[in-house]
This record gives sequence, C-alpha cells and structure tokens, in this order.
Amino acid sequence: MDIGFLAIKIVVVGIHRLNWGAAIGGGAGHAPQGGTSGDLLLTAVKEWLKFISGYFLPVSISLRKLRMLSLNVNGRDHRVDVEPEMPLLWVLREQLGMTGTKFGCGIAQCGACTVHLDGQPVRSCSYPASAAQGRKVVTIEGLSPTSSHPVQMAWKALDVPQCGYCQSGQILAAAALLEAKPKPTDADIDEAMTNICRCGTYQRVRAAIHLAAGTGKGVGSVIHLAGLSPDRACGAGCSNMEGAKA
Repeated sequence: MDIGFLAIKIVVVGIHRLNWGAAIGGGAGHAPQGGTSGDLLLTAVKEWLKFISGYFLPVSISLRKLRMLSLNVNGRDHRVDVEPEMPLLWVLREQLGMTGTKFGCGIAQCGACTVHLDGQPVRSCSYPASAAQGRKVVTIEGLSPTSSHPVQMAWKALDVPQCGYCQSGQILAAAALLEAKPKPTDADIDEAMTNICRCGTYQRVRAAIHLAAGTGKGVGSVIHLAGLSPDRACGAGCSNMEGAKA
C-alpha cells in the first residue's frame, strides 16, 4: 500500500472516530457531565493515541520479528535482534559474548577477526551478519572445546604468540588451510596466511603449521628451537596430533 495513501486513511479514520469537531467544541459534541471542553479534548487525544498505537504497535512488532536473525555459531542456534547489515564480528562479540574474535582494522585486511563460515576463513569485521544465516559459523571458542586441535597444540608447542592479539585469527586461518591442504608447502602457507602479525611471529606461524601437518619441517625455521627434533619440540602434547586430526 502506498505510504501517502495509508497516512491519509489513518488521519481520516481517526478524525471520524474521535468526532474531532465535537472535541474542539463544535458540532453536536458536548463536554462530559461535570467536565470542560478541555476534558473532552484530553479524552479525544487519549482515544487518538489508542487508535494509532493499536495500528502501529503490531506493525512494529512484526518488523522486529522480521529483523531477528538466526545464526548457527559453534554448533548452536542463536536468535539475535540486530540490523541485517551489522558486521558479524560485533554480533559475535557484543550479542553472543564470544570475545575471542578480535577487531583489528575494520576493513578486512589484517585478519584478526577471522572466523570459519562453512569451513572457509572469513574476515568478520566487514561481513554482514545477515549473510551468515543458514551457514555454520565457527569461532576460536568452537574450534576445539579442549583446545586440542592440532594447530592449537602446535601453537603452544612452539610458543608462537607474543602479544597474542592476532593469534585467534591466525589459528583459524591455519586450520582452514590444513583442511584444504593437509600437507602444505611453504608456498601454500605464504598464499593462505595473509593475516598481519604486528609482533612479527611469521616464522613461528609457518613452523607451527608444518608441525601440525606433520611435514617434518616444523622446527628448523624457528631460531630458538633450532636443532631440536619435532618430537622433542612438541613434547608429550603433540604426540597425539595425528589422533586429534582424525
């Protein structure tokens, strides 16, 4: 229905309903017994408000229901009342309390906000929440409930993080890479790992990815662990990596 026509209809119906001429003292209307024309005007205004709220409130509620988004995050379904264009990052952090996903740049360049969407790495700071409906979102909190994902274990074994701010995004990007290419080359890692680390942990990131993949190249490029075998570098934790990947 045309908005202008709807507005005219509301006004006409409202005036007819309230007998506005009587309300302002004209026509056949009279003030209530013992009251004044001011009382009649007040009554008319109350009736008018009841009328418009009765018309618009259901519309408002319906619009709100239409705005509710359904998201599947870390295997659980959520209903969130947000604007469709709200970035997925802020829905995760502000609405669902999943603060492991970080804000870095806001223009999908640094990768600190990386999450998985149907297994693919996505930079959530510029990805509208509405576009994630019907898809499976995985954050760092959902990668492994016990932090035993091979990438997480390799990250701990080689002490990859420094400040740690970007590392949830780095880990999720690395996990997606290993899903696509279980035995990545250095070139594969260079192509996939475009996340920025302001602390410059790139060599450790590369080594940890090799370690998680079991390529036998997991230690040689890390200066502080040079000369150690992968088993010694990993310790007891990484001995279960193959089982964790299975």
